[in-house]
Parts: sequence; C-alpha cells; structure tokens
Amino acid sequence: MVTSYIFLNGIKMYLSVHEKEADTLIFLHCSGGNREQWNGVIEYFKDSYQIVVPDLRGHGLSSKQFSNYQLEAFALDIKAMMASLKIDSAHFIGSSLGGEVAVVLASIYPQLVKSIVCEGAIVNSFGPNSIYGDLSEEEIIIKKAEIITEKAKRKDPLFKSRNQYIEKVKADYEHRNLKWNEYRRKFVEANITQTEDGYFTSLYSYSVGLELIKVYFELKFENYFKHITCPILFLLSEEESINETEKEALKTFRSLLDDSEVKVIKGSTHAQLMFDEPEQFSEHIIEFYKKYF
Repeated sequence: MVTSYIFLNGIKMYLSVHEKEADTLIFLHCSGGNREQWNGVIEYFKDSYQIVVPDLRGHGLSSKQFSNYQLEAFALDIKAMMASLKIDSAHFIGSSLGGEVAVVLASIYPQLVKSIVCEGAIVNSFGPNSIYGDLSEEEIIIKKAEIITEKAKRKDPLFKSRNQYIEKVKADYEHRNLKWNEYRRKFVEANITQTEDGYFTSLYSYSVGLELIKVYFELKFENYFKHITCPILFLLSEEESINETEKEALKTFRSLLDDSEVKVIKGSTHAQLMFDEPEQFSEHIIEFYKKYF
C-alpha cells in the first residue's frame, strides 16, 4: 500500500492505495475512525481488487476544520478523490459514517458507485425511523439543546505518553468486552497525535464529533435511499439485528431499494465487526459480489 496526501475541495486528504489493474474497492471508516480500521479486511481483497482507503475529512491525518461536515461534503471529497485517481466507478465498503457517505454519494452520483456494503445500522435521529422516536417540534428543540450542551462540555483527553494513551483505550475496549488484538492496536496507534505542549491525544477531536452530531440531527436517510440504484449489503451486529428501532428503520430503507441483502455477524458490536470477525466480514462481502457481479 502506498500512502500519500492529495489536495481537493479545500482540504488535504491522506489515503492509502494498493494499485492493481482491476475493479476498485473504496473503504470508508466510521466516525472517529481512520484508514487503519480496515487492516484486518484488506488482506482478503488485495489480490483481486485495486484498494483505496482514505482518512475522511476531520479524521486521521486528513484536514480538520471547524465546520462543513455535511454528508454531502464527505461525498464530494470522495468524488474528487476518484477523479484525481482516475477511477470511473467503484465498490464501496463503509462502516457507520463511511457507509452513510457511500449512500449519499450513490444517491447523487449513481454512476460512480457499483455497490455498497454498509456495516452498522442506519437510523435517523428524529422523526420516522429514529433513535428518539415520535417527539413534538418543541420536544425536539429541547432534546437537541440538551445533547449539544452535554457534548460541548467534553474535552479532548490528554496523556503524558503514547503508551498511556494506548493503555487507556485498551482498557475501554476491554470494559466493553471487546478483545484487544493486533487489528485494534494498529487502528489505535494510527489515531494518536502529539500536541504542541507535548501531550498525546486523539486525531479525532470532540469538536469534530459535535459538528457531526448537529449534522445527524437533520438527516432523513430515506431521502437518499429512494435514489439508490446499486445493490446494497447491510452487515449488522447481532445486537443491531434485534433492536426494534433499527429493525424498523432497515425495513423502511430496504423497501426503497431494488436489490439489498442483510447479513448478521455475532460476537461483536456496531462499527467493530471488521476488528473481531474480519474473515466472516469479508466472506459475506465476497458472496455478495459473486451474486451481483
């Protein structure tokens, strides 16, 4: 894999590319993630596909800014990246935010997207198919203010050493009953930066997370799914597959699609399937490609 920066849409994007004369797979990480989220999965595809793995804006080593985290902005970054790399169309594999960015891209520029794999349930924040359910307009305003106020209090944690940072994240994973393995270690190490005063912290800032939350408040994913023409594979954790809100949202979104499938992977959770079950994760995708391509 060759890593480099490219400049597009007013940002500097960091990405890895494994060049090959073959169809292209573009891997898009989750919110708070980075390109190393896919280090356990890429091995299953690199012999058959060209692989492109960017850090999305606000993440990893790509540019950070104070605003403009609309999903359309992410999608335009990917469109510009594809043009820069002379990629006419590609298959997309996205985790959470990454899958949603692929959906938005496919809804606006269907010619660019051959297929999408969405890892993680997709749900609106408010209104139909939403996390917070059927609230009045006044209740929605109050709820949004409460969430923003609470999230705005958070400060990026600072650590005296890289090892202290890694040990804290490792402990957080283990507290969630998620195993610490080589895939997660590489992912975490790629997310560390050093501040000007010598402390260590995450490349993903809470301020970026807050801006993304504000974007999610207004999203209605059915407005994108109704324009999708390519096949989509939804890869869910077991807990997502039995959550009633997420089940109903998926049912609605799939009703808007011509071709879609759902596969469930046990033993992990949202945005973690590629770390815990990379082989099963990849096998589902390979079978999906065999069916449709």
